[in-house]
Amino acid sequence: MAYNPHAAATPPPSAATAGFDSNAAQATVATATPVDSIGQALTGYWTPNRPLAAVLKDFRGTHAPGDALQIEVLAALSFCDAAGDAAEYARIERSEGGSRAIVDGLEARHRAWIRMCQPMNAGDLRIRSELLLARARAGDVDAMLNYYVVGPSGSWRQEWLNPSDADAATQWHARAADLLAEAARRGKAAALDVLSAAYERPLVDAGHESAVDPWAHVRDDVRAYAYGLAFAEHLRAHNDMAHASYRAGTLRRLAERLSLEDQARAGSLSEEIRQALPRAR
Repeated sequence: MAYNPHAAATPPPSAATAGFDSNAAQATVATATPVDSIGQALTGYWTPNRPLAAVLKDFRGTHAPGDALQIEVLAALSFCDAAGDAAEYARIERSEGGSRAIVDGLEARHRAWIRMCQPMNAGDLRIRSELLLARARAGDVDAMLNYYVVGPSGSWRQEWLNPSDADAATQWHARAADLLAEAARRGKAAALDVLSAAYERPLVDAGHESAVDPWAHVRDDVRAYAYGLAFAEHLRAHNDMAHASYRAGTLRRLAERLSLEDQARAGSLSEEIRQALPRAR
């Protein structure tokens, strides 16, 4: 099966987590299609059908929330996290003479954010992380895949504003990596791509490495390159050459950071990773 780039949102590798997304800007504000998967819920594209406070009240007041309510919680929190900067992006887009459609979409998202997301506490976002962890431990492969994507605080935006201490970050990163590896063993090849991002040293923006990275102690460019190679090989093995070509630039960037010796180490590790994935899809 060809790799689906929408199966998981690649986690933001740096403090520049809230990069402008014109697709999100123009996404339909009034949700007509129900969100029925974790991957959809975490995109932040779907506007809640009712206020976040009402969704969380039901969730907290229900002894055993069902799947539909859990997905609604994830979708509502993800929208409220993603749409918080819509007004600022609309201002920037307008000042630069950008598309009127994009400006209108951003302003509509901002109005929906005011209507659906206020009041909202930073601590509410942690529910995303806690809920995904609980689902992952219960065997939900999509939750395993996406636990890293939302970060230890339920929002990478919040994590970069108020980083976890080193010990907590190390423990969380190890748990997230274990869940991703398990997802890959269960056939989610996209987990290899997320693992590569999880170990890569971050970029503030294209071509500029971050000078300050509170997660530097868990980064490992050899592992990042190894997982990237494993994922690229999976794409080639499944004749998904379009995505393999797209990923080639990332692999080149990772390789440039490594000595020839470390590139060889990464190649060997990549082979070990692939051997553990008999039928990744």
